[in-house]
Amino acid sequence: MVHRQVQRHRAALREAGEQDVIAGDAARMFAMNQRRDSAALANFYICDSLSRALDTDGPSGFMVMTNLKIGMIDDQENKREYALIQYNKVLSWKDFENAHDLAKKYIERPYGR
Repeated sequence: MVHRQVQRHRAALREAGEQDVIAGDAARMFAMNQRRDSAALANFYICDSLSRALDTDGPSGFMVMTNLKIGMIDDQENKREYALIQYNKVLSWKDFENAHDLAKKYIERPYGR
């Protein structure tokens, strides 16, 4: 079901023209409301990809929080080296809603432990 929604969204983005930003924000909000587990990981990667395409002035809050959540999922799945990459990426960007403090916390102690 989600895969079909993503395909429809991508098709809509190609056709929308001036509606790209609105459609992208809607897709990113969808991803943000997903669970924090491996089933949601694909949606977070789509959100990250959309953010990279739409965030012309640097990483948006969506992108910062998406990468933080990807790191959290990586920690839950015992993929610590990947989680650390995500947390350090978050720290390299502008802070959004306490993301830097959370990234530092999870660097010191893996999320969920």
